[in-house]
This record gives sequence, structure tokens and C-alpha cells, in this order.
Amino acid sequence: QATRPNLVSALKSDAVVAPGGGRRWEPGRLLVILQDAVSLTLLGGAGLFARSLRNLKTVDNGYHTDQVITMALDPAKNGYKIEGLRNFYSQLSERLAALPGVKTTTFTRNMPMSGSYSRFGIEVPGYQPRPGEEMAVLFNQIGPGFFGAFGTPLLLGREFSALDTPESPKVAIVNHALARRFFGSENPLGKRITLENYKDLEIVGVVADAKYRNLREVAPQTAYIPYSQYDQLGQRILCVRAAGDAGALAPAIRQEVRNLDPNLPVFNIKTFAEQIDESVSRERLIAMLSSFFGLFALLLASLGLYGVMAYSVTRRTREIGVRMALGAQRNAVLWLALRETLLLTLIGVAIGLPAALISSRLAEGL
Repeated sequence: QATRPNLVSALKSDAVVAPGGGRRWEPGRLLVILQDAVSLTLLGGAGLFARSLRNLKTVDNGYHTDQVITMALDPAKNGYKIEGLRNFYSQLSERLAALPGVKTTTFTRNMPMSGSYSRFGIEVPGYQPRPGEEMAVLFNQIGPGFFGAFGTPLLLGREFSALDTPESPKVAIVNHALARRFFGSENPLGKRITLENYKDLEIVGVVADAKYRNLREVAPQTAYIPYSQYDQLGQRILCVRAAGDAGALAPAIRQEVRNLDPNLPVFNIKTFAEQIDESVSRERLIAMLSSFFGLFALLLASLGLYGVMAYSVTRRTREIGVRMALGAQRNAVLWLALRETLLLTLIGVAIGLPAALISSRLAEGL
């Protein structure tokens, strides 16, 4: 409009008189309606993403996330061989167990909710796979006390112990989902499975289901074997359950590692609660961005509505003066201005609500 001014009418003294406030559906009013609809759609999406984030944080993941601190160690890179590695982990476990405030110490190959996991093919004697059935389960190597450290209930049998040595029969623990799939209502204790290179494993325990890769998944079928029965080098994750604040134990744990080997790096130190929090970083980012854009759109819509209506009132100043001179009451004049504002807002809401419902359907996959 500014690029196409009507200079003749602008010079007339009655140019400010615009009965009816000008064209009812001029571009400014249409833009306000569009802004209202878009902001309502974005705010609806932001609410959905924020609710999804809240639901993920409160979902039952199968663990007690409080009071657990984790850190990665890789003594093999410092030249440790199998026997020295076994002695190092044994001494470290003893030292950490003696620290004030330490309840349980254990090790794991893959940290739950870290994005790191192993998936192995499984063979179960007597089980006939259906055509096209995927015979693979999640797999992890752990140390004694793993389930106690993470608060995963033991449903049947026993946990791994120091008696599970390379010379003793090879054993495994499975979760309830795996036991239900392959053994149905039968007692799985004493049954045998094979996990690719790990042959003829006897099931000695069944634990409750727990999420493993992320909070969105259904708890996957998972099998566990003990570190103590296999001579394998490589990184391990040290997991310590504390009696109080787990984060406060980090300096003492690092010092004990340093006392055993001053040159051994300790990295990726975090509490398990922080690990869970990191696993929903994408959902948090989406919720934050959608909330920001929703509020920003609402601000723009509010400014647009104010600007258009202020412009309309300014154009009708003389008309309003005439109305009041003829006896119009203050409330009637206010309603004259607000009625148009309310109409634009209601039209924007009427368009924005269906758009918000449609966008929520499209966003379900996220």
C-alpha cells in the first residue's frame, strides 16, 4: 500500500474519515487471520511434542535410574593381556566396594540407552522358526551384580557370580520377553540356547523386561552372558550404584583407577539419569524448537492484530468522534473496535483448529 499512495485523497481534509473502517477483507485483515491460524497450528504441535517428551521421561524403562554413575575403561589399549586384565578388574572392584557410599559395582559391554548394542542370531533346540521369522535377539556381556546395580528385578533363578569361571559350564540369563517367545509357559531354567559363537548356553536366570536402545521401543528380547567365562579384551563400562549422590563419587572412583594405573584414561563419565536424558535429546530439541516457533508465531499474530486494528481505529477517529458527539456511549465505541478484532480472531481459530488436528495426525510418526 505504501508503494501505491493515493496522493489526491491524502490531501483532502476528510481523508481520515473511512466509514466502516475501509474494506472489510483488505490484505491486512486476511494476513491477521492467517497469522492466527498458523500460530494456533504451531502451538498445537508444540503441545504435542512437549507432551511426548514428558511421557517418555515418565515411562517405565525397567531400571532404577537414580544413584548410578557410569564410566568407560579400556585397559587393553595400555597393553594389558587377559590375565592382567582380569586381575585389574578384580582389584578395582574390591577397591571400589570399600569406598564409603558404594553399594554395588559391576561392568557391562554395552550401556543401556547409549545407542550402543549388539544383536546376535539365536538357536533354541526344539524351536521351529516360522517362515520369514527373524531369529535374532539383543546381546550383552555383563559382570556380577549388573541387575542389582540397575534395579532390574530377577524373576527366576540366579544372577551371575564369581563361580561362573571359564572352566564352569557356560551360562546365560534371558529376559522375560525372550523366555516367553521361545519357551512359552514352560520353565526356561536349565534350557539351552546358542548365540552365534557362544554355544550351548544354559539358562540360569530370567529377569524382568527393560528397554535397551531407546525409550520409545517395546522392551526387546535380550540375552546376557557373564564376562568372567570368556577371555576377551576390549572396552568395558564401569557401573557403580551409590547410597546417595552418584555424581559425588566420580572423583573417588577416578582416584582408585589412578592408584591402580596412573596412565589409564577414564572417559565418558555420567550418571545413568544423564544417559537417559541424553537418549531423548532429539525429542527435547523438537519440543524446544516447536515451542519457540509457536510462541514466536503467536507474538507475530498479536503484533499483526494490534497493528491492523490500531490502523483501523486511527482511520476512523473522526467517525468515532461524530458517533460520540451524537450520544454514543464509551462502551459502545469500544465494542465497535473490539468487535472486528474478535471476528478476525474467531475466523483465525476456526481455520487453525482443523489445521492443528491435521498437523497432529501428520506428526504422529515423530
